[in-house]
Amino acid sequence: MATVNRMKCIVNGAFEPVFEALNKAFGNVYSEKFNDADQNPRAIILGEEYFFRMRSDTAVIIILEKQSSQTTKAEIISYAGGPWLLSSIWSPHKTYAHEVNFFRNPD
Repeated sequence: MATVNRMKCIVNGAFEPVFEALNKAFGNVYSEKFNDADQNPRAIILGEEYFFRMRSDTAVIIILEKQSSQTTKAEIISYAGGPWLLSSIWSPHKTYAHEVNFFRNPD
C-alpha cells in the first residue's frame, strides 16, 4: 500500500541558501538547479529515508522556485509505501514531509 502527501509553502529566505540547506539535509538521492525561460531560478531535490519501525520506504521531492530576493516557494511531495496497511496509517510520509516543512538550518 502506498500513500502521498503534498504541501506548499513560502520560505522567508533567499533561493540559494534555501536550496543549499535543504539539499544538504534531504538531497541524498538527486538535486539539480536550473533556470526557466525567464532566467528565474528553480531547483528539484530528491531524497529518501527508510522507516524501520514501519518497514516503509519514504521519498520526498522538493521543488523550489525563487519568488523574490528574500522569499522562495517550496512544494514538498512525499511518498511512502510499505507491505502492510499500518505502514500507511502511521503515515511516515507525513512525518518526512513535515521534517522538510519545519526544517531549520543549523548554520
